Amino acid sequence: MQTAGNHARPYFKFWRASVVLVAIAIFLLLLAIPRHHSPRRITISIDTNGSARIGVLSLQNKMVRASVLKAIQAVDAQPNLAIAENAGFTNVLKLIDSMAQAGISNVSIKVSHEPKRDNR
Repeated sequence: MQTAGNHARPYFKFWRASVVLVAIAIFLLLLAIPRHHSPRRITISIDTNGSARIGVLSLQNKMVRASVLKAIQAVDAQPNLAIAENAGFTNVLKLIDSMAQAGISNVSIKVSHEPKRDNR
């Protein structure tokens, strides 16, 4: 003999499965939506001697420079170049060439003017 509760049970399983499938679909859609975040910024400074640095880390060694720039590209950071006005042009070009080889294409460049000193 069947009671009213037995007829409702198949519909309950159907609705529960539907709710679980909809929740999974929403979760997957949320994972697919790209996250908008501000890019990480890293300042690479080139002094008047032509030495490139990130903080205290010197980028003069070719292997160190290549590794650091690949790491910057891997974490999707945006490098800012702070170049001294009297920096050697060839050193700046070497750094930009290394950045291009590492896959970095979006760079901000700022030339800093050092204050003139009075020689009195």
